[in-house]
Amino acid sequence: MGSAAHTSQPSLVQLAERVLERARVIEAALPAPPTFLQDTIKDLPDDQRPTQIALCDDLDLLRDLVGGQSLKHGRLNRYMGFASSFHVACWHFIYHFKIPHAVPLDSKISYAELAAKRNLDEDQLHRMLRLAMTFHMFYEPEPGYVAHTADSRMLVEDEAMFEMCGFFLEETRLASVELVEAMEKWPGAQEPNQTAYNVRFGTEEPFYQYISRDSARLRRLEMSMRGFSCGSESAARAIALAYPWKEVANGRGLMVDVGGGSGHISAAIAKHNPSMKFIVQDLPKASEEGQRLLAPELHDRINFTVHSYFEPQPVKNADFYFFSMIFHNNSDKYVEIMLRQLIPSLKPGVKVLWCDRVVPERGTVPESDYKEILLNDIAMMVLFNASERTQQEEIKLFEKADARLKHTGTYKLAGDSPYVIVEATWSP
Repeated sequence: MGSAAHTSQPSLVQLAERVLERARVIEAALPAPPTFLQDTIKDLPDDQRPTQIALCDDLDLLRDLVGGQSLKHGRLNRYMGFASSFHVACWHFIYHFKIPHAVPLDSKISYAELAAKRNLDEDQLHRMLRLAMTFHMFYEPEPGYVAHTADSRMLVEDEAMFEMCGFFLEETRLASVELVEAMEKWPGAQEPNQTAYNVRFGTEEPFYQYISRDSARLRRLEMSMRGFSCGSESAARAIALAYPWKEVANGRGLMVDVGGGSGHISAAIAKHNPSMKFIVQDLPKASEEGQRLLAPELHDRINFTVHSYFEPQPVKNADFYFFSMIFHNNSDKYVEIMLRQLIPSLKPGVKVLWCDRVVPERGTVPESDYKEILLNDIAMMVLFNASERTQQEEIKLFEKADARLKHTGTYKLAGDSPYVIVEATWSP
């Protein structure tokens, strides 16, 4: 594992030819060639997404090989940080001062007027945006004026994307700098309040408890998470189609959605399985929101109850206990605790389902997807002392919680989703 990118490596010319071939395929599938003002890539047909990902991987590999080790253009500088540190500083400037929101969507604005709108020094504004333009945020339609590119416009039109940037810049980025100190202070820690985040923000509270005390930061977290979990609308539908729900209890089973938030996954499964019933468990705020958002036609099949997954499971003899994006926020110690809280309520043959990203073997997925999963893994360490896990690590945790939880199936979501449902059956 870890060597796939260094075996059977193509030459520069072979890579360049592959890039050209894939670029032709993608461009032929688009209504017009993409530009930084008009992102036609968003219109790429779904069946061409694998080609897009493969092209991105080829371009990354080609860039790293051609750059060599040099500090100016090379891969050491690209990944180690001189350039990236100041790129992040520029991003923080853009987010903190809400620069995109001060630029007219369909016209230009002078640097002087933009600086006045944000109470900024004009020279400093100009220097920061000059750098931002090198990574395609804003452009100069004429000297002395600023206008939107497709990327800067998106930050105005997509609030979730803007707040995702803010959560990274003002939460996880700051905490990540303290990761080494946390490792030295609490080697091998399993506790959620012994993290890099705790070091950075000087708190003894776990992440969620700490951030919930600030309504603005909590809202930013909630906004930034929309569309980036297996609770997203598309992933919820994929879960509904990936698992053979009808094969258990003749399609009339009861599912307990543990930590199920507002119930969007249960709702998606319910729409495809009209004889199933659901109990969605979460904390009071999430349960109230779920009840408010629930479609009227599902009221008789989906119920919301308040429950913490660290407490004994109150619903006995269900057919499924489903955990979606719960365990990756917790260390092994606490995953075992949560699973053991189910045991007194389980009947023979019940399915315990674990839906999370799974760390694949390198080389079995596109390199960009593999890197994204590993970056999420470090984010879990920084915030929670938790982790993204391999399928075997998940199976082993079922066994450690109780040897009677037997692995009986694995179901990958359709398309390029990194999420997998790992199934354990209670076999006393």
